[in-house]
Amino acid sequence: MHWNKGHETVDKKKTEEICGRILATFGLQCLKKALRHKDIIKDGIDKKELLVSRLDPFVPLLLQAFKTYHNPIIVTTLHIIGDILTLNLPSFNELLKKFLSRIFKLFETNN
Repeated sequence: MHWNKGHETVDKKKTEEICGRILATFGLQCLKKALRHKDIIKDGIDKKELLVSRLDPFVPLLLQAFKTYHNPIIVTTLHIIGDILTLNLPSFNELLKKFLSRIFKLFETNN
């Protein structure tokens, strides 16, 4: 697959990278919207236990999202983390140091 941008042709690798970013951003935005829909996280305790079991597998994926420097992915991931922080997900507690390390790495400046 090639993509024409003005007078340039974008190669297959770059096209796949851009499409991957778009799909990742869309998926994260869908998850963010689902979590905020009708205050799903703030409902009863029974729902909270169900949410923990369903959301825990997403934690490593959220950690992977910090491997990019694509702002929409990072910002949406930070919003999702803010939403799920109160759920005390087991995987999030295990990976907390890695999350903090990657977040601080985003703020580092290269001199």
